[in-house]
Amino acid sequence: CIAPLVDQMGTCERIRNTPVPLSYTLHLRLIMLLWLMAYPFQLLATFGWYSIMIASFVDFAVLGIESMACEVEKPFGYG
Repeated sequence: CIAPLVDQMGTCERIRNTPVPLSYTLHLRLIMLLWLMAYPFQLLATFGWYSIMIASFVDFAVLGIESMACEVEKPFGYG
């Protein structure tokens, strides 16, 4: 009865102790920021001054998702 629980606990500890490579994180953030900076210019021809408001909303959403991803990177707490 206890052996499967101990096995699952070991699996959870392996997940918790596996770090995300720093180069992977930095590369994703750089690409995301470059895209967020270029996005308003793509909208400008179609939406004019409204592109500022649209881009701000999209930026807020994308940065919020990135913030949530940082939070779930450590699924079992801040250890």
